Amino acid sequence: MAYKKKSAETKRQEVEQLAEDRNDQVDSHFQSSDNMKEYLNFMSKFYDYSVGNSTLIQKQFPGANAVGGFQFWKEQGFSVQKGEKGSKILVPAPFKTFERQENGETKQVGLNKATKAEKAKIDRGEINVQEHRHYKTAAVFDISQTNATAADLPKIYPNKWLEGSVENYQAFYHSMERYSNNMNVDVLTEPMEELGAAKGQYIEYTQASPGGASSFHRAIQLNPRNDELQNVKTLIHEAAHAQLHGRDKEGKDLPHSEKEFQAEMTAYTVSTHFGLDTSDYSLDYLHTYNQQHDTTTDKVALLQGVKDTSYDMITHLEDDLQIENTYEEASTNELQERFQNYEVVANGTVQTIGEMDADTFRSTFEDRYGNNLLAHGDVRGETVEQEVQAFNDLKDPALASHNNVKIVDPTIEEPQAYVEWSETKMDGNVMALSEMDKALAQANRNSMGDIGYDKTKVQVMMPPDEANEQQVIAADRLEIGDGSYHDLKSELDRQGYSFHREHLNDQSYLQEIYTPDAFEQTFEDLAVKIQEHKDGHTSMDNSDLYESQRQDVQAFTEEHGYVPGATAEAIHQATTMDVQEQQQDRAAVNQSVQLASAYTSYHDHVTNEQGQKNPDMETVLDRVESQNAYEALKEQAVDQNVLTVDTVDRLEQRLKGETITEKEPTWPFEQADTKSVSKEETVEESPTRQTVRQNGMSM
Repeated sequence: MAYKKKSAETKRQEVEQLAEDRNDQVDSHFQSSDNMKEYLNFMSKFYDYSVGNSTLIQKQFPGANAVGGFQFWKEQGFSVQKGEKGSKILVPAPFKTFERQENGETKQVGLNKATKAEKAKIDRGEINVQEHRHYKTAAVFDISQTNATAADLPKIYPNKWLEGSVENYQAFYHSMERYSNNMNVDVLTEPMEELGAAKGQYIEYTQASPGGASSFHRAIQLNPRNDELQNVKTLIHEAAHAQLHGRDKEGKDLPHSEKEFQAEMTAYTVSTHFGLDTSDYSLDYLHTYNQQHDTTTDKVALLQGVKDTSYDMITHLEDDLQIENTYEEASTNELQERFQNYEVVANGTVQTIGEMDADTFRSTFEDRYGNNLLAHGDVRGETVEQEVQAFNDLKDPALASHNNVKIVDPTIEEPQAYVEWSETKMDGNVMALSEMDKALAQANRNSMGDIGYDKTKVQVMMPPDEANEQQVIAADRLEIGDGSYHDLKSELDRQGYSFHREHLNDQSYLQEIYTPDAFEQTFEDLAVKIQEHKDGHTSMDNSDLYESQRQDVQAFTEEHGYVPGATAEAIHQATTMDVQEQQQDRAAVNQSVQLASAYTSYHDHVTNEQGQKNPDMETVLDRVESQNAYEALKEQAVDQNVLTVDTVDRLEQRLKGETITEKEPTWPFEQADTKSVSKEETVEESPTRQTVRQNGMSM
């Protein structure tokens, strides 16, 4: 029978019917907890399909395990069995049109029908092009409908989790911990408060730093009574809250019941995908949700959030767990023998790998999952030299000891350095001396904007000498940000070394780090912090420490010729005046608001008393109390020179509805609005620097 092409109307009807079937099926998911679990079980296998399409596949081919289009299976080297009927899904088919003038009318015409002249105008932007959203049907086939077998799945889906269940909960836990950390969410195994019977909790809070400033934090608290499996499942649930319901997320204002419903469904989906026990997931919030929502649109939106979050978690976990599976089966003895002639630098000591006892070798290279990092798939290479380089280049070795361990590389031709440990965040990778010099200078400048300094330890691996021996030089501890450290060359000179001089001969890159503008900004920032601490706007008064830091930075910039001392002092004074004026303005605004509220309360009590023919004692006392409160506030504002008597009089006139004759604004909060522009948005100088320049001082 000859193939008959479907008409556009037939295709449209098919799409509409599929959309209707999808909506009916979504509604059926919400009829009972069992129905919802059945759908989530299915979605756990098809997490990379939309809610609508996974619903359609489930309805048309219950029990599907892995699906793909006809061409997909062909590209994988398999074929769809004769007579098999595919499951229809909806796929986007966007198309573009342009405007064409015909007989005085404007028509939308498909872009593929444009003439050569029209295409030229479109390319020049002379004709508008519109993109339209459209869907068409497509067919997918389950693996059981092809000549592929279950044994072929690992080859077809190399990153798909196919083991059925998770045995190494520790690896799973640490993967979820990294997932949370990637969202800037800490995982606390020791909660800040007693959790009682709760398994865990997602929290958002502010915390004061030692300097007195407040910072925002997000964290997941785990109950220390949890076992390994419960910790894993709780982490999934609470991480779902963080991703779906954090203060910067669209779902932040959802009712508590809906938040819990979404998080529980996400945890159920992810747990099902990895074969974790799901018997304790009841989805009790389903009934509450159905009472509050009856539209399919709401239900699809809720499930889409579950699907998107489940997808992110599952793909992250699969990648991590597959990395675990890349470890080659190699005994400790075999690994130690392979690297026996190499030296390793760990915890400030240098040891030959072949001379280590078995326990030391194991603990030195053991990662947090109990595996030996030297057997990691990212380390394995054709030669031992390649493996040494790969090991030293690992960005996150995740060693259980938390030491920065490096193997001495015999192939290097010039000194290589790395940060063994530091109190500030620095890359621990091996790098050339010039790159280390640059990284330390950047960290040094950044640290100058706050009190204290960051102790840092650097190791230098030397290339082999004429006797083919290598030396590892442990430089003295550096104190980054204390005002004495400037650059690595000077520091190594001070410590009596000479090996570095030819490699750090050109330090022109330091001029791009230690710039006058950067230090001028540091002086402004320090002046602000000093004043804020003096005025009690922080939990602790560290103004003396910040003043000492400012003086250290000023001495540093004078010594190295970055900013003249007079300029630094002028910036400090001008910024201090700016801050004081801003604080005075804020005080005036706050006092005005308090006065307005107190006067309104007093006026209301007067009106209430006057409205009664024979006011009772309580009414009179209320009026007297509110009057005394207002008079006390007014006296305080005037005595402290925050507001003038005339200003207070105008406030009373305004609140009583009387006409104020002055044309100029009378209140701080009535001043014309001025847009606050961030430093990143403007190229203009700050008022402080303008003031300094106007006073004839070089910046």
